[in-house]
Amino acid sequence: MGNFNMLCGASQQVIQQGDRCYILPIIQQSSYSPRSLKLNGKTIKVPGVSQHHCYPDCQWTWLGNFLEVTYTDRCDFALLDTVPNQVRMFFLAYTLMEKAPVAHDGSVQSAFDIKGFISTNHPELYLALNAATPTNASDWRLVVPANLAEHFASLAAVFGYLYQGVLESMVYMPPRNQVNTVTAVQFALYHGVVFDKLVARGAAEKDTAEAFFKNALPQTDPERPGGLLAALSQALRQDWEQNGAPGSDIRQVLQSQFGFALDRLVRAIQHSLYYAPHGQHGEFEEVAHILATSQPGEAVEDTQFAAVKHILEARFALNAMGRELLLITPMRTCGDEGNCYGERYAEFIAEASAVVTASIPVRW
Repeated sequence: MGNFNMLCGASQQVIQQGDRCYILPIIQQSSYSPRSLKLNGKTIKVPGVSQHHCYPDCQWTWLGNFLEVTYTDRCDFALLDTVPNQVRMFFLAYTLMEKAPVAHDGSVQSAFDIKGFISTNHPELYLALNAATPTNASDWRLVVPANLAEHFASLAAVFGYLYQGVLESMVYMPPRNQVNTVTAVQFALYHGVVFDKLVARGAAEKDTAEAFFKNALPQTDPERPGGLLAALSQALRQDWEQNGAPGSDIRQVLQSQFGFALDRLVRAIQHSLYYAPHGQHGEFEEVAHILATSQPGEAVEDTQFAAVKHILEARFALNAMGRELLLITPMRTCGDEGNCYGERYAEFIAEASAVVTASIPVRW
C-alpha cells in the first residue's frame, strides 16, 4: 500500500505499475477573445474556457501527439525510446521553448523555465532546437536533426521536467491563434489497452489501419503507381547516398514535389476522418524523419507503413473519441486497489445505459 495508480481518461480503467499507456499533451481551450470582469472595483480580463461545445476538445485540446510511456508508480512515467516519441518530444520541446512563459509558484526559488532548463542542462539539444527553426519564413516545417536518436536521453529529461511542471500546475502557453493570454498545459492519459481499442474502433470504417494506408496512397496521386511514400523514400535514399549520411540534408527534398505530396497525404488522412483536430503537430516531420533514417536493405513497404503507422493510430484513436464524444481531460490519480474503480464505473454505466436506452423511442 501507499502507492498511487492512475485513471484512464477514456474509460476510467486503472493504470498500474508496469502498464503501457499513452500521454497526450493538452492545452486548455480559450474563447476567441478575453472576457472583461469587474472585481473589487478593478477590471480584469480572463479567457473563456471553450470556443465551442461539441467534440472531445471543447474544453481541452491537443498540444502535441501521443507519447508512449510506461507507468512506473507514484504518478511517474518512463518515456519509451521510439522514433515517434523522439520526434514528438522534439516538436513539443520546440513549441514550449518558444511559447511557454517562465512560471513561479509565488517564490523565486521554484520556477518552471523550460528554455533555461534545456539551455543549461542539455546544451546540445538546445542547439538542435534552435537550428530547427526554418530559414524560410514561409516554411512551417521544423528541421529535425538526422542524429535525433542521440538526443533521446535529453528529450527524456525534458519530458520529466515538463511532467513535474504539469503536476505542479506551472506550465502555461498561449492558446491557438492568440498571443496576449495564456491557458494551462496538462497531460491526458490513456491505458494502452484502451488506446488500442480506440484505434481499432476509429479504423473500423476503413477496415484496418494498414488497409487504409494502402488505399490512401493511390488516391492522393494516381499517377504514381508505386505510391507517394515510395517516391519520397527513393528521393531521400538518393540524398543519403550523395551526402554520405542518413538525412544529412533533406531540406531540398522535403520542399520538392515529394514533400508537398507527403503533406497532401497527411492532410488526406486528417480530412478523411469523422473527427480531425485542428493543426498538425510534427506529423510531416515524423514521417520524413523515419523515411530519411531508414536503413539500407529494409523492405520499402515495411518502411513506408512504419512511417505513417503511428500517425494513423493517433488519428484513429482521436476519431473514435470524436464519435463517442469522449472528452479530453487532464489525468487523475487513484488509490492502489486493483481495478475496482474501472469495474464499478463499467457496471454503473451499463446499468444506467440500459434504463436510458429502454426509455428512448424506437425511432432511432
